[in-house]
Amino acid sequence: MHLKELSTRIQQLVEQSKDVLSSKFEHSGPRLTLNYVDSGKLAGLRASVLSFITMLYGKEHSHYSEFNAATDGGYESIDPERFIHESFCR
Repeated sequence: MHLKELSTRIQQLVEQSKDVLSSKFEHSGPRLTLNYVDSGKLAGLRASVLSFITMLYGKEHSHYSEFNAATDGGYESIDPERFIHESFCR
């Protein structure tokens, strides 16, 4: 990948990240405020970043395995009200 293509791809990932962050919403309970983002957008960003890391370094590189482990399962959809109720209102 040429430097210009690399720069363009990085900018696309930054824009995709901003889009994920723009979907942020919070739920305030009696004891805790939790922040969430759109799970579909986050899953898409995760896939894009893993693809980018693979393209640059390969799947065997520590960047891939560390990012994969750190983001695995962190994008599941939940019902915030149900989560709050079940976790903190018993």
